[in-house]
Amino acid sequence: MREPVGGARRERVLFVTRRFPPTIGGQELYAANVYRALRASHDVTVVALRRPHTVHLLWFLPWAAARVLFATATRRVDRVVFGDAVVYAALGWFVYSTHVQRDVLTLGLDVSYANPLYRAVLRRGLRRADRVTALSRAGVEPLGRLGVPAQEVVIVAPGIDPPKHDVDRAEARRHVLDGLGITPDALVVALVGRLVARKGTAWFVDAVVPNLPDGVACIIAGAGPEQQAVHDAVERNRLQSRVLLLGAVDDESRDLLYAATDVVVIPNVPVEGDMEGFGLVAIEAMFAGSLVLAADLEGLRDSVLDDVTGYTCPPRSATCFVDRITALAANPVKRADDAARFASAARDRFSYERMAVGLAGVLTGPRRGDR
Repeated sequence: MREPVGGARRERVLFVTRRFPPTIGGQELYAANVYRALRASHDVTVVALRRPHTVHLLWFLPWAAARVLFATATRRVDRVVFGDAVVYAALGWFVYSTHVQRDVLTLGLDVSYANPLYRAVLRRGLRRADRVTALSRAGVEPLGRLGVPAQEVVIVAPGIDPPKHDVDRAEARRHVLDGLGITPDALVVALVGRLVARKGTAWFVDAVVPNLPDGVACIIAGAGPEQQAVHDAVERNRLQSRVLLLGAVDDESRDLLYAATDVVVIPNVPVEGDMEGFGLVAIEAMFAGSLVLAADLEGLRDSVLDDVTGYTCPPRSATCFVDRITALAANPVKRADDAARFASAARDRFSYERMAVGLAGVLTGPRRGDR
């Protein structure tokens, strides 16, 4: 590590994470922005699993343990920042030197796993952590059950950059709707993200879409273990003409879909042992100018604030979702005004700059127990 010329030595940080580019989205995007924020004021070395599949943990964890042990035992770093609770539970024990600070960034789901052995190991490890962060208020509660008092958890909400180029939403809409065979006057509702049970996609198709007014088209972009359940819900309700299943889409197609969509719906449902830590899809859609309608649940409560950055409904309230979407379809002028207002509020609350300042405050702030 080299020191800046003519200045004090920059703190040396080892950033250890399972989620890192080349793929960008969700937790990968968060990890990339954490690295970017750290790099602005620290000398940073990344130890990362750059492949998405869990099976790669079998080789990653021993390799990462050796890197952490060597760096801390030889005092090559001043601080280790763990990108989630899973890597901390597995690798925190290898921080050899007591002079090295241990910071843990938790994501929500990583502290809610029900496995008793994992929870016991993590609970014990968290006692040694100097700082613990959460993405949202929802992430604080499961940390409390692991022995970390709420007053010792710092919330640092994710932040992203605005789109690099202003997208012509009218042109994007024409391109997407023509390509998918949707009429220009349709109200386009999109659900974007991994198809897992907590996302509530199959529930939305079963309980909400059949009761929406004519002229509402629903696009579902994503893949995952619930893909067949979503397909079956479409078939069961004979919604083939109203629901389009795109499967997994690349980043460019996803961004184009955001720009072409009137309403992005995030209909999460409660699932024991699974939770939404924050909901980056929500702020990505807001930044693109789409109006967001989300379940008032878990980490979404911090990203989608009712009538501030979007609209909310109680989880599994089909009546509320139907009424909200029906009202939005009936008043396009108010819908556009609200979307613009929500986008402005979101860009202020969830900017990358605000996240970077919050993270810097954590790293320079007191350790747990000193607050």
